[in-house]
Amino acid sequence: MFLQTLTFGGRLHICSLAAQLLATGLLLYSQAHTGQLQPFFLTAPLTGVSLYGILVPDGEAPIVVERRQLACLGDMVGDSVFVFRSPRTRPATPNQHAAERLYLHGSCSQLVDLWGPGCSVSNMKATSRFYWSNLLAFYIRGGFIRPDTKVGKQQLFHWSLRWDDTASVQTFSYWEDILIGTLTECHPVSTDEGLSEETTLTGVNPLRFIPAASAFKPEICHIPRPPVVANGACPLIIADSRRESEPFLSSLGTSPDWWSMTEIQGMAAVTPPYFMVQGAFSMTKQSGISLKHVLLDRWVGDETFPLFDEPWGLQVSLCAGVARRVPVRALIEEPLIAFADSLNIPGWTSLRQRAIAALCAEAGFSAWAAELNLIERRCMRTVLGRLLHVLKDTGFDPSGKYFSILWPHGGEARFCVRIRPEKDKEQLWCSILQDSE
Repeated sequence: MFLQTLTFGGRLHICSLAAQLLATGLLLYSQAHTGQLQPFFLTAPLTGVSLYGILVPDGEAPIVVERRQLACLGDMVGDSVFVFRSPRTRPATPNQHAAERLYLHGSCSQLVDLWGPGCSVSNMKATSRFYWSNLLAFYIRGGFIRPDTKVGKQQLFHWSLRWDDTASVQTFSYWEDILIGTLTECHPVSTDEGLSEETTLTGVNPLRFIPAASAFKPEICHIPRPPVVANGACPLIIADSRRESEPFLSSLGTSPDWWSMTEIQGMAAVTPPYFMVQGAFSMTKQSGISLKHVLLDRWVGDETFPLFDEPWGLQVSLCAGVARRVPVRALIEEPLIAFADSLNIPGWTSLRQRAIAALCAEAGFSAWAAELNLIERRCMRTVLGRLLHVLKDTGFDPSGKYFSILWPHGGEARFCVRIRPEKDKEQLWCSILQDSE
């Protein structure tokens, strides 16, 4: 009825304002009303937006979008939030407007949608159909939302990092619209490790706090991490699913080569009645991360012995030209053992024979290494680390043209046989060994 009393221009103005408000609201909702507002087509972020409808921008806009602080919930969000304001809601003085902290009117379900996850606090069983209508508090972002004081007939709620036993025991609904914000400032986050553990929430499932001696005093000494429970009714077998999924798995940390545009040039010329435009761009190939680099980095970071059971080694017979894939540990044979002897690593002499037997065995190297004492493990890690440092430069060089095969001899491990597959057609088999993700 209101729109029918307006002129055509008035109705168009109202519809335009509604479209602008909804579009801006959806944009702000996508970033939880916090952070900077910077659409992709702007070079700098916005501190505010004025919605004019079809009016010419002159003076105060009918609707203004600006960043404001929330009372008590501002500490929870950790930032200003974007709000919609009409000019009629502006306080008398600019200073009062800048310093005023706004209350938030909404439900716990809306808070979870924007800034969750959260956790319910009640003295009722979670299976009760009245559970969500009788909450004592709601736990979100390390603090509790609870009924606080009344201003006239309006019940105010407060977000606080601490549980106050003297606070109201009034209950409220998860879907009830409440007014959050009191004049009481929130305490800063405690640096006490015990309290930090008490106010940490993980998981997304609503939890019920365990009642203590008092009927209205929940036990909040510790909020447990929700356990991961396997679904016993699921017909899938984990081992079979893993085996069937192996062809689709990728090694973590690897990436393929890619091309990146580095330069764009353009030229335009006008020769009546013709108009000519020419353009050119250049692309640069960026090297990806190969599996070999990931494995070497993994050894530097973790130094785990199972790496040497991975089947990424290559042995080549320089006499017959035959090559084969082997576990990395199989590369550590007599020529490289002689090189290890020349390093004079403490403890290697007494460990040498047992290490050679374990490295040459068909299986069980990781289990053998796990049984070593601390000094022996440290010695073995040092030896294997030095050998991997030598082997890291084998295979294709960064240009992808030369294929290097280490030829250790007499305790010397600094020389290699270098092959160029594209020149020697009999060595094209090397190309399938190109390092990749």
